[in-house]
Amino acid sequence: MSYDVRTYEPGQGYPEPASAPAAVAPAAAAVPAPVVAPADPVAPAGAGAAPVAPVEVAAPVANLEPYKLAVPQDVPPEFHGDAETVAVLDGFSAAAVGAGLSQPIAEMLLGSYVDAQHIFRYGATASEDYSAEDGARVLQGFWGDKYQENIDAVRRTVKSLGSRFADWLDQGMGNSPATCVALLHLSDLKLDKKAASAELAKVMATKEWASGQKSAVLRAKALGRIAYAD
Repeated sequence: MSYDVRTYEPGQGYPEPASAPAAVAPAAAAVPAPVVAPADPVAPAGAGAAPVAPVEVAAPVANLEPYKLAVPQDVPPEFHGDAETVAVLDGFSAAAVGAGLSQPIAEMLLGSYVDAQHIFRYGATASEDYSAEDGARVLQGFWGDKYQENIDAVRRTVKSLGSRFADWLDQGMGNSPATCVALLHLSDLKLDKKAASAELAKVMATKEWASGQKSAVLRAKALGRIAYAD
């Protein structure tokens, strides 16, 4: 599911930092597959991402009924009926069911992907060639000195989701930076309301949040999906 959002206003109900930095520069290609690249280069020193402590992903739900996710409302209208978008979304739904992710968690994971895609802002053409090498460069720039820690956490998450989910990622979506960022937040999406609220408070007390660092904003949005839920 690739699209380009030129004008994005943050969604209602999520906290926003006092000031926002310039958007991450668009990349020519997408991001490193967390499972297939055995030796990503070490991230250069630079601005670090908001701290994301690796958390064990909860056991999958057994005997899940199949479901199909709908295209989120904040995706541009032209993609709602797009055959490629629908096919990718159907593939994700099947992979999520196979991984034992409940529909509410899969929907929040998809929402986190959409939030990240709004920031990365590339993938506007169906023919875009996703490159693991270019992707590593993009995520190194985004995560800075937290790159290796974060990509290792993503790989552990993918491993916990099983071979069916990994196979789906290997079809192309595993190279998407937005996919990697969303998967980094999966353990946050499994917290209960009280725990998510506590983690959100911690994020909002960091200097990364105060400076409007995009990685901190994305994690806060992921936590906010639970903390601010009705």
